[in-house]
Amino acid sequence: RKILVDRSRSGFPPHIRGLREIPAGAENGVLKLRMILDRWSMELFINDGERAASFTLYTPQEASGIRFSACGKALIDVEKYDLEIKYE
Repeated sequence: RKILVDRSRSGFPPHIRGLREIPAGAENGVLKLRMILDRWSMELFINDGERAASFTLYTPQEASGIRFSACGKALIDVEKYDLEIKYE
């Protein structure tokens, strides 16, 4: 099994390969992913940190969506947190 991360539609420069493959094992047929996104990056943790990967994103700020897909069944739970920076 492998995880494919395709950044080719996220404003990624065309001369840089936007697709990345990460080998990942499934325990009892279950693959657990945790993804943390901010304005310019993504951190991906596979099976509670068994593997991890970091990605730079070039998504335009006016972008209005994100898409996840899977081969087979997937249970997806998305939580969004807004961060506020206060300058004093």
